[in-house]
Amino acid sequence: MKSTVAAWILPDQLLPADDHPALAEAVHLAGGDRKNVRVVLIISRRHYAALPYHKKRLVLYISALRHYAEELQSGGWAVDCISAESFQEGLRGHWKKHRWGQVVSMQALEY
Repeated sequence: MKSTVAAWILPDQLLPADDHPALAEAVHLAGGDRKNVRVVLIISRRHYAALPYHKKRLVLYISALRHYAEELQSGGWAVDCISAESFQEGLRGHWKKHRWGQVVSMQALEY
């Protein structure tokens, strides 16, 4: 049995599940079994505080992330939407809870 693979999806990567490169790679690394993939979505307070956006715009971004999580869950994906001080803290906490063997993600667009 393959170990669990985490697919970390950043806020600017909310693509359809069927076309998402990180999800496809995670399923491949999990031996083709989507049951061994956990999708990780992190709401980073530090990241959003650093953006020069109006608070209402930030609410829209966070809402989009949560709706995306619900969409993936309704499609059969195991999804964890985490609120944390930073992306690093959220990812570390997720690993401590689920002990996945690998994490995959798309290249970040903003960094």
